[in-house]
Amino acid sequence: TKPAKPAKLGVGPGPGASVPEARGADRPRVLVVEDSVPTRTMLARLLRRLDLHVTEVGDGLQAVRACAAAATAERGSQSAPFDLVLMDKEMPVMDGHEATTQLRRNGVRSPIVGVTANVLESDRHVFVSKGLNDFLHKPVSRDDLVRVLQKHGLCGCDPFRAADRPKRRAEEAKKSRTTPEPSSPEPSLGATRGGGGG
Repeated sequence: TKPAKPAKLGVGPGPGASVPEARGADRPRVLVVEDSVPTRTMLARLLRRLDLHVTEVGDGLQAVRACAAAATAERGSQSAPFDLVLMDKEMPVMDGHEATTQLRRNGVRSPIVGVTANVLESDRHVFVSKGLNDFLHKPVSRDDLVRVLQKHGLCGCDPFRAADRPKRRAEEAKKSRTTPEPSSPEPSLGATRGGGGG
């Protein structure tokens, strides 16, 4: 018999991680990385109320594995296995700093939002330097969560009305299809705009 094929490093969410729910069509995917069960449950409940697809894990290593698994799944993307990652800072096994660094090293370009109770500017700077896009402070309020989701295009102006997001997406898709391609690039465009990174 042939020897068993070794498992790829980082594939599968690992023991203790929640099983992701069945994925609905066109539902944005959010990965919640949080070792506190009450906080993780609260965040997941709010996200599901917004009709988002939620995967929950309890530490940074599980987050790395979940992203690797999502990237290899059907219609998965190596650079965007999830549409958004909520990343706790202090966790066992692998903390938010190391997990964020590892995800960026693996080519994950999904927005990563740090979730922390630490409000010191120096600590925020260190976390951002690992590859964060945004911050949420604990305890996370519904309004702050919605603000971050709206900023990254995952819910519309009326966030708890599920029909709002698909309608807006359809309008944006229609606009992108009907926008004519420019006949020639404007030479002054690059000179007048700055670096413009997100």
